[in-house]
Amino acid sequence: MNIKAAIEEIYGAGGATIVFDGILNQQLFNAAPFKVLWILREPWFKETWDMLQSEGIYNRIGSSPTWHPMFYVTFSILNGFPKWNEMKYIREQPDMAEVLRSVAYVNVKKSVGGTSSHLKEIHSWFKKGEEIIKFQLSECTPDIVIGCPPFMQEIFKWDKERSSPIKHGIVSFVSNTGKPLLIEAPHPSHRGKREVYVNTIVEVIQAGLKSS
Repeated sequence: MNIKAAIEEIYGAGGATIVFDGILNQQLFNAAPFKVLWILREPWFKETWDMLQSEGIYNRIGSSPTWHPMFYVTFSILNGFPKWNEMKYIREQPDMAEVLRSVAYVNVKKSVGGTSSHLKEIHSWFKKGEEIIKFQLSECTPDIVIGCPPFMQEIFKWDKERSSPIKHGIVSFVSNTGKPLLIEAPHPSHRGKREVYVNTIVEVIQAGLKSS
């Protein structure tokens, strides 16, 4: 698949601004203890992808309601799975945020959106670009995929050998057969307690990796 041409054909109607996503830094991704891929809804603005390319991420997007919990989840996964109260505050150790350069990102809708996402619209874009997303997942060969409704349950169904999703608190996940480990959790910007969000995802990933 010519991924760039396919993305432009589906998402570029009307001159829309497109973000070509995937692995941010191949060397860092390959060196990480686990290959982590986040599936997000849509890029808020194109410059976000550019800002993630170089060091000093926290100084640019540190207070973002989406990226802030993602810092903690990703840092925990790549550093031995500490819980929320076992990690330092990122504002006290900003270089923790650099872990976001070691993972991959796939947006369901690849054209730039607004400050809020409309789930029915995002799901319609998922159906339009489903084969692209499937191709991106196979190209990245991740160990762990973290995404949010309304599309992760359909990604579960691509692999017919997987079990039904297992629920744990705010998270449903598939863990006991196949790779990658697929995690469905609320979007990182959801209004629940960040400590619960981070700890729950860390717990289910630990359990899923042990049972897979």
